[in-house]
Amino acid sequence: MESPIEQGDLDFSSLELDPDDLYLPMGKGYRPTPEMEASLAELKQESARVCTPQYYVRYLPAGPSRGGMLQAGDTCFHAGGIIASALRPANRYALFIVTAGFGFEKLQQKAKEDIYRAFLLDALGTAIAEASVRALCARIETQLPPGEYISHPYSPGYCGWNISEQEKVFALLHPDPQVVRLNASCLMTPIKSVSGILGLGPEIRKQAYGCKTCGRRDCYKNRER
Repeated sequence: MESPIEQGDLDFSSLELDPDDLYLPMGKGYRPTPEMEASLAELKQESARVCTPQYYVRYLPAGPSRGGMLQAGDTCFHAGGIIASALRPANRYALFIVTAGFGFEKLQQKAKEDIYRAFLLDALGTAIAEASVRALCARIETQLPPGEYISHPYSPGYCGWNISEQEKVFALLHPDPQVVRLNASCLMTPIKSVSGILGLGPEIRKQAYGCKTCGRRDCYKNRER
């Protein structure tokens, strides 16, 4: 059974930022200097004043799937073999969009002439977006009935899932363009936004995740390099 679209805010102060998301752009194994840590702490405080992460989520029944395809309600996603294999046991899906918001985007734009500050804000924005996804997943998991489980989140643009399928996610969630929107290249604004899918059901288990399951060696987010 299809659910109505849910929309809400996430509490910035409760987000748990992953250091790997913050420091990945600097290279695997990077350890920040005390000066960088101080700069990031200051930027986090600035971000807290302007950043209100928001989300949209909608639950759809899982239909028959084959190969790299997943059927969510009346919509067929060509998610690729890796993602389809992980989500095929689901009896329903949660489609979602999460964004750090235009407040954070404006903070980034103001810093564009300061290369160092802009660089740190870009990394911080990625960490905020990823932490917001984790916060939404945790919220969804607490609402599951007994005996039902949740998968990892999977997003268009990763693991062989074409980024153009973000159009289908947006068509299902109808987000307010004043909150988040999609351009002709299937990129989101604010740029620090994430769309994706979760599998839910009694047979769902969290599979090996992240770079270990993806064949793309040229990805700039590759954590295995």
